[in-house]
Amino acid sequence: MADVLNYDDVCISELDAYLFGQGTHYEIYNKMGAHVAKKDGKSGVYFAVWAPAAKDVYVIGEFNDWKAYGYDMKKISDGGIYELFIEGAKEGQMYKYLIIGQNGEAIYKADPYANAAQLLACGIGCAAFTFMFGGHLPEALYAFFVGLIEQLALFVCRKRKVSRFLTNVYVSLLISLLSLPAAAGVIPVLHDKVVIGAIMPLVPGIALTTSIRDFYNGDYLSGTIHLIDALLTALCIAVGIALPILLLRYGGNLPV
Repeated sequence: MADVLNYDDVCISELDAYLFGQGTHYEIYNKMGAHVAKKDGKSGVYFAVWAPAAKDVYVIGEFNDWKAYGYDMKKISDGGIYELFIEGAKEGQMYKYLIIGQNGEAIYKADPYANAAQLLACGIGCAAFTFMFGGHLPEALYAFFVGLIEQLALFVCRKRKVSRFLTNVYVSLLISLLSLPAAAGVIPVLHDKVVIGAIMPLVPGIALTTSIRDFYNGDYLSGTIHLIDALLTALCIAVGIALPILLLRYGGNLPV
């Protein structure tokens, strides 16, 4: 959950639903999940989840004694997005979704957009990519902890509404700074493997693949826009990663 926002700032609009359905909503995390908000002057929490195969979806948690009755979510798009504002719910309260399938089966699901889920996923993802690119257990463990701090930094940037491009510069700069002990030989791990694994959550994979898809479908304007977006994002990451390394290397404190 996040700071208190106006309901209109967090609720999913028709444009949000459209972009999400197209796979081009790069900041959907600001809408999905649970967000502390005010609606008509009353504090509560706005919940949004994607459940395309569901018949009904409910929010249950500490705020309603884990009872589903009266807390059914409203389907707001043909793509299967559901939402609900619960007045009186507070930050830090535990919750999950109760999803009723088309066959009537009840399934309890944790929120994949919850802050705790994003934090752990970022750490594990960074460690996994470090392994994939040739790192070993020490590098993966280092990348895991860098990933945790990276996601916390992303939370801060979202809270302060920092632009996506500046966020990529700031967070990649932080990754580079956190990896400097390895680059300087203070910690015996491969510096490059840690950095490669840690920057993967920032890599503009969606923008790049969307660009390729658009070019393939003959939509050259959209393809060009997404390609420029991907290139600018990559440039921001490169600047953030390179700056501390270049400054210290030319200062004589890092090995070649």
